[in-house]
Amino acid sequence: MKFYLQTLKPDEFMQVNQCVTLSGIYTEPIDFTQDELDVNATLASLQEVMSEDQLIYLFGLNDTFRHLLEEAKRLQSVCSQARLIVPANEQGFMAVKASKRMGVPVAVGAIFQSEQAAIALQDQAPLLFVNLEKIGRYTDSMQVLKDILALVDEDQKENVVAVCSSLEQVRFAMRAQAKAVCANFRVYAQMMYGSAVQSDLSIAREEWLLTYARHDVVE
Repeated sequence: MKFYLQTLKPDEFMQVNQCVTLSGIYTEPIDFTQDELDVNATLASLQEVMSEDQLIYLFGLNDTFRHLLEEAKRLQSVCSQARLIVPANEQGFMAVKASKRMGVPVAVGAIFQSEQAAIALQDQAPLLFVNLEKIGRYTDSMQVLKDILALVDEDQKENVVAVCSSLEQVRFAMRAQAKAVCANFRVYAQMMYGSAVQSDLSIAREEWLLTYARHDVVE
């Protein structure tokens, strides 16, 4: 099972990564704009708390495959662990195919139906992000996820990431046999501490840190 965290805050990443071995970070454009964050500075701060094999995924802002590829190259020149997410449309699929020849891997997002996922998989996209909340605005997101997972072999299911906005969605994704999920810090807190209230979460974290410190002393 692979886990991704949707955040731009290094402290949130560190807290979750202490308990869960995260594969990387997923972001939406609004994550930057709502807090008026500088992209380069934010990526640098995240990279400081991540290991080299943990990647940061960001959506592309361009609408043609050539510009998407240029954006992907610029992004990796700024941060070696950053990867661009291209849309599941004609230009995005062209970018995926060209990216393999250029050695600039890109992921695919903005997937709303299984046919889009099928094309991305056929183009050998390394990762697909399936946002359940966004799909649910138009159709049955759970059925779309099931249909997409039915397209891939068992050993490829880790390449399909179910982006969840609630604990309920995480639970459904797991029942659907998803092998990779992404959620925000709030959902991870619910996953790790169950139905505990916020005060209980603070106490639990303090107890965990004390136990970890005692273990270091014993060692």
